[in-house]
Amino acid sequence: MTASAGSLLSPFCRGQRRRRSPVFNCLLDGEAYAYIGLLRSPLTNLASTLTTLQQAAVSLRRTFEYLDSPVEQPPASSYVRRSNVEAVFTGDLVFEAVSACYSNNVPALRGISLTCSPGQITCVVGSSGAGKSSLLRAVPRLLELTSGTIRIGKHDTRTTSLHDLRNQIAYAPQEPAIIRGTLRQNLTLGMEAASEADIDAVLEACVLGPLCRDLPYGLDTAVAEWGASLSGGQRQRISLARALLRNAHVLLLDEITANLDPATENEIVSNLQKHYRNRILLMVTHRPTVAERADQVVSMVSGKIEQTTSKQSSQGGSLSVSLSDRDTFISLASPQASPWQ
Repeated sequence: MTASAGSLLSPFCRGQRRRRSPVFNCLLDGEAYAYIGLLRSPLTNLASTLTTLQQAAVSLRRTFEYLDSPVEQPPASSYVRRSNVEAVFTGDLVFEAVSACYSNNVPALRGISLTCSPGQITCVVGSSGAGKSSLLRAVPRLLELTSGTIRIGKHDTRTTSLHDLRNQIAYAPQEPAIIRGTLRQNLTLGMEAASEADIDAVLEACVLGPLCRDLPYGLDTAVAEWGASLSGGQRQRISLARALLRNAHVLLLDEITANLDPATENEIVSNLQKHYRNRILLMVTHRPTVAERADQVVSMVSGKIEQTTSKQSSQGGSLSVSLSDRDTFISLASPQASPWQ
């Protein structure tokens, strides 16, 4: 090892002995650069290895977080294939003093009490972070409650099996999940046995019929990963059509018209009012034009219900009575209304 170190340092030693000669000074510089060049590849490999180890550590931490998270149901029961729903939902969707929080212990819902009846459209309004999406996520138990009860008819959602619960709830999230495949595969995800008549009906309800007819391959047109080949409004309408195709008793819609133009939005809301009046329809919106057409409007601030307005309380008229002043609506959904901004 001493000999190797000596041979490595020999050029520098020779340079020290011959410092007075400009020729050897140039030779020293060239040899030094050569030796530095030999170290470049090992140092690059070492840096790459350290980066890989850091990425692996992050992935391993996320894996253990997943493995340590509480299970939604006993693992054995999740593998049991069930063809029929045992607990059939009928009646109202009732929130009774519901509270919930996420893993960081930040309250998402605080003492929510609300009743949504079949045949009515209930709109939830409020600022970003007020708990609107959390309210919807709590119904299919995507967010577990810390206190209170959610009932659909006579069935408590916490004691109902996840199979029965989620087979009778249709949820269109704020961020549509579009998979790589065809339009048909995205529409019938989880409902592969859907008939052509049912597919055509939901396409017309979501104003997707003209789009599919204009495509050269129709519903068999390929869709890129995450719907990159589609516009934001098209992705939202596909997500809505997928939810409507389930024909569920409870329909949860989270800002499904956020990326739509006013004319398309108006047509979709009209179709929902016309064809899905026998369902429980709970939707989040920031659009006054949508809220004014609802049967019940719920204003949320900081995870709590601040105000509930219905057509009955408006003496049987339109909700434009309480929302005609757009400044009032904006104040209910203003950023300063939530301390979480």
